[in-house]
Amino acid sequence: MSTPIPVESRVAVLVDCDNVPAEILEHALLMAAQFGRVVVRRGYGNQVTLANKWQDALVRQAFTPCLQYQYAPERTRPTSRWLWTRWKRCSISVPTPSVL
Repeated sequence: MSTPIPVESRVAVLVDCDNVPAEILEHALLMAAQFGRVVVRRGYGNQVTLANKWQDALVRQAFTPCLQYQYAPERTRPTSRWLWTRWKRCSISVPTPSVL
């Protein structure tokens, strides 16, 4: 009989760049690594956010920037809900670092 090959858990880290500070990336990766190997790293945000505030942080941590167009005014746009509906199975509770 052959020995079963252990299956390594794969984790996706999706960041809502419009609503959290860039300093959270390293902490989020450390927390996600506890659950398995991080195979997907994406940062979602509008053009201004991704170009100005997040560009260095995304490049430094090897995240793929994903442009999210603003179809509705900021106060009614359900950014977090949009991400949640597409990645329900990958969501984990990540506590924020005490510095923030």
